[in-house]
Amino acid sequence: MANLFQISNDMQSIINALIENGGELTDDLQNQLQLTEKQLQQKATGYAQVIRSLKYDNDVVDLEIKRLQSIKKVRKNAIERLENSLSGAMQQFDLDVIETPISKITFRSSQSIEIIDETLIDKKYKTQVITTKVDKLAIKKAIKHGESVNGATMIENKNLQIK
Repeated sequence: MANLFQISNDMQSIINALIENGGELTDDLQNQLQLTEKQLQQKATGYAQVIRSLKYDNDVVDLEIKRLQSIKKVRKNAIERLENSLSGAMQQFDLDVIETPISKITFRSSQSIEIIDETLIDKKYKTQVITTKVDKLAIKKAIKHGESVNGATMIENKNLQIK
């Protein structure tokens, strides 16, 4: 069976022959056209089955990702609770280091800034961030209502749908 590329080439050859005949559809071209269309329908059926199968596989993968993310979240929370408990116990006993044959547990010093009241901070320590976003939905509505929008145009897309 021909692949989609061959079917498309065959179809183009039939179109070229039709043009060369001055638009006259001969019995031979009609038979070739029907054969090519039948091949395309058979090939499209196979493609549709593969696409459905891959979409189903993706759904299964998404569910597995969600399941694994849930497991990861539970373990991350457990790690946080254990670390907080260990840290609290070490601070309660005023210990900075615990050494065992298999691990060494220590505190690492770090510094961070806590902002108490942002309005009191001098302007030289502030950065202004401005973002601009194009409202495509508003542009689409405007164009549909006959307005011309400079720098934008509406294009018609054809999205493959398999049911």
